[in-house]
Order: sequence, then structure tokens, then C-alpha cells
Amino acid sequence: MSEITTREQSRYEEREARRQMRRARRADRLGGSIAGGVFLIGLGMLALTGWWWPGIMLVIGLAGAAELARQGHTDAALSTFALFAAIPLGIAMLSAIHIPWLPVGAFVLISLGLLALGRASSR
Repeated sequence: MSEITTREQSRYEEREARRQMRRARRADRLGGSIAGGVFLIGLGMLALTGWWWPGIMLVIGLAGAAELARQGHTDAALSTFALFAAIPLGIAMLSAIHIPWLPVGAFVLISLGLLALGRASSR
């Protein structure tokens, strides 16, 4: 009799473990849809305003920050948004003091790419 109860308990635990895995997969898909939704709204706003560059950097930062905030990493979300919001501000400052955007902008984008690769490889 106890063998049947143990077997039933084991089946219940297996089913519960599968349910937990399904919930985790659904949560991962939800995260992608949140970041994707923010990105699409941002693209729509860029289409309305015509502010494609450097506005796209702000939209990318918002989508990334939304995903990080959903995962509970509020500090990382704020720093990501601040970094991507600094790009349009930096471009505006460069334009105001008449520094050519092309060499400085290329350097900034290459630096950001290297930082992203460094962070990814350190994880």
C-alpha cells in the first residue's frame, strides 16, 4: 500500500516539475514580447516624428531596459537606459560645438560594441 502511495507521490512531483518548466518557458516568451512591444512602439514613434538617428539608439535602450526591469534588475535597467539616452545628448552636444559627428560617432559605436562583447564574454 505504501508503494502505491510513494509511486503516486513520485508521479505528482514529476508533473509538478513539468508544470514549473512550462511556466518558466512562458515567462521567457513574455519577456521577449515585452521588449518587442516596447521596440515596436518606439519604432512607431520614430516613424511619426522622423527622428530616426539617433532616436533608434533611445528605442534600443528602452527595449533593453524594459527587459532588464522585467527580470528584476532595476539598477541594470536604469544604467542601460542612461547609456543609450546619453548617445542622442552627446550627438546634440557635438553638433552644438561643431565637432564632426562621423569620426566621433563611429568611435562611440565601436566602443559600445566592444563593451557589449566584453560583458557577454565575462558571463
